[in-house]
Amino acid sequence: MRNCGVVIGLLLAGVSPAQAQIWDGGRSAVPDPPAPIEPDVTPMLHDLRRDLRTARRSGQITREEERSLRQQAALIANAERRYRSAGLSASERRELIARTEALKSAIDARRTP
Repeated sequence: MRNCGVVIGLLLAGVSPAQAQIWDGGRSAVPDPPAPIEPDVTPMLHDLRRDLRTARRSGQITREEERSLRQQAALIANAERRYRSAGLSASERRELIARTEALKSAIDARRTP
């Protein structure tokens, strides 16, 4: 009975549940910072293929080495297409970048005399 009187008193005073919400100091009005932009794998793979062509033409790697490294680049490109078709997650992007950088290191190691 007493609770009913409190509710009626609040309604008469014009206080609605929306006005009784807790204020968070305006933090909810601040948008989240944008996610850092990570490099795209496609241009990295394009650069790798260009490096392979250059290394092969200059005689730094053999035809068989070029073929093997090109196949590895194709596997990464295929994985990227599969991941993108289902929506590329941050972890998948990091995996592709890591695989691409590892392949770049392998190419650079074979090019060094």
